[in-house]
Amino acid sequence: MTNEQPRLTIDKRSPALWAVTFANPSINLIDAAMIGELQHLLTAAETDDRLAVIVFDSADPEFFQAHWDFADPALKDGLPPGPTGMHPWLDVLVRLSRLPQVTIAALRGGARGAGSEFALAADIRFASRERAVPAQFELGPGAVPGGGPGHPVAPPGRQGTGAGDPHERR
Repeated sequence: MTNEQPRLTIDKRSPALWAVTFANPSINLIDAAMIGELQHLLTAAETDDRLAVIVFDSADPEFFQAHWDFADPALKDGLPPGPTGMHPWLDVLVRLSRLPQVTIAALRGGARGAGSEFALAADIRFASRERAVPAQFELGPGAVPGGGPGHPVAPPGRQGTGAGDPHERR
């Protein structure tokens, strides 16, 4: 990252509570810089034994997080795999979903595409009745979403029942 504005503001309100605010005007596009900052944040959280809760929100009342910044060439080829060995964005989602801390997405405004995937990777989602607009727009044309946390979820009532892999062909 060069002299760009930070994409995240991290307010360490106490040793146990961090508030993370997305701020990438104008609509909180997810770009390479934001992914890098999220990777650093996750590394810090993974190594902090005192941290208990991380709350994610947005500085923009119209957008929690939008979608990929398709004009950012670094998103396709410019980022190395994350610590999980996956593409950097998938790495962020998987690491977020595996954190020992409670993660909360406070949705106010749009959460589209990858922004929706980020919210789904959090443990808890609180959505404003007046302003929250979650959207996985890939589903409309029949495309597969970006491989975020939604695809490995077992059908209701199947987890821990010993019924086997819910995605396995029967």
